[in-house]
Amino acid sequence: MRISEKDLEVLCKFNAFVTDDRVLLMRYKNAEPAKIKILREGIKSNSNLNEYFKVDNCVNDVKNIDLLIQRFFDYLNIVPEEFEKLKELKDEIKHFKNIKVYLEDLKDLKDAIEDVGFYKDESEKNKLEQEAYDKLISGEITIKEHSEIIQKLGRMAKEKEVEYRNKKLKIKHIANHYYIPLILSADEKVDYIKHIIKVKSEVKFVNDLEEYIEKANNRFKEFDWWFFSKLDESLDEIYIPYYNPNINNISRFYPDFIFWLKKGNDYFIVFVDPKGTEHTSAERKIDGYEILFGELGKEKLFNYKGYRVRIKLLLKAIGTSGSSGKYNKYWFNKISEMLDKILEAV
Repeated sequence: MRISEKDLEVLCKFNAFVTDDRVLLMRYKNAEPAKIKILREGIKSNSNLNEYFKVDNCVNDVKNIDLLIQRFFDYLNIVPEEFEKLKELKDEIKHFKNIKVYLEDLKDLKDAIEDVGFYKDESEKNKLEQEAYDKLISGEITIKEHSEIIQKLGRMAKEKEVEYRNKKLKIKHIANHYYIPLILSADEKVDYIKHIIKVKSEVKFVNDLEEYIEKANNRFKEFDWWFFSKLDESLDEIYIPYYNPNINNISRFYPDFIFWLKKGNDYFIVFVDPKGTEHTSAERKIDGYEILFGELGKEKLFNYKGYRVRIKLLLKAIGTSGSSGKYNKYWFNKISEMLDKILEAV
C-alpha cells in the first residue's frame, strides 16, 4: 500500500503502543488475525517493509490512525487482475465505429473522408487509370462510368481539411493505422464531433510519427510489418490495471496508442502514452504494467503461435521531463528513441 512517510511513522508508533491484537479485532471492519499479523510484521521488519508499504510522498497524509489502519485492511482485500493469455482482437477497439457528428450538413466531411479513404500512391493510381481505360476500350464500362472513375482518382488525397464553426478537422491517410482515414483536430474544445484524436499531445504524437515515417532511414523499415491504433478509454476495452492509492483500489490505465510490430519470429505489442502525465501517477501505472508483463526488470517473453511476444509500455515525455531510476527506461522524447527502445531486445 502506498503511504506517506508521516503516516508510516504514525502507524509504527501505534503498532508499538497497541500490542493487544484483540483491540484491532474489535475496532476494525474486516480485521482478521492473519491480516493483523501482516500489518505488524510489515511494520517492524525492515526486510518486509517494502513488501507491504511503499512510501509515496505524493499521497496525501491520512492523519487519522483509524482510517489508516482500515485502509490497510481494505487494501489486503483487493484482488488484482491477472493476465490470462494472448488473443486476437475482435471488437476490443471499436471507437472508430462510433464517431458521432452533431452537424446538419455533412457533405464536405463525407466527401473528404471518401477522398482520403480512397487514397492510392502514384503507381497504384496509374494502374487504376490504365484498368479503367482498358475496360472502356473493351466495352465493360461506359464513357460516363470511365469519367466518374477518373474524377474520383483526381479527387483522392493523402490529407484534406474541413472547417466547421471556425474549428478545423484534418482527415489523414496513414497506411499503417488500424483504420483509415484518421480524423484529427488541433482544437481540444471541438464539440461537434466525438471520438476522434483531439488532445494536443496525441495530435502532436501522430504528426511526429507521420513525419518520422517519411524519413528514408526510419527504423520501422526494420520490421516485416507494423500497425498502430488510437485507443479511446470511453469505448475501447484495452487497458492496464494498477493500484490507485487515491481510491485504495484498482484503477484502469488506458494508454493513448497501441502498436503491433513483427520482425521475424519476434512480435511486439507496445502501449504508448504521450500525455507526459504527472510522474507519480505514471509510476503507479508502470508498477501495474510490471506486475502483469514484467519479470526481473525486463518484459516477460510470451510464446504465441510460434512467435516470441514482448509487451512493452512507453511514455512520451513533455520536453525533457521523465522519471529517474528504474522508471527512466519507460520514457522517450522522440519517435526515433521509441523505436530504439522497442528494438533494443532484438
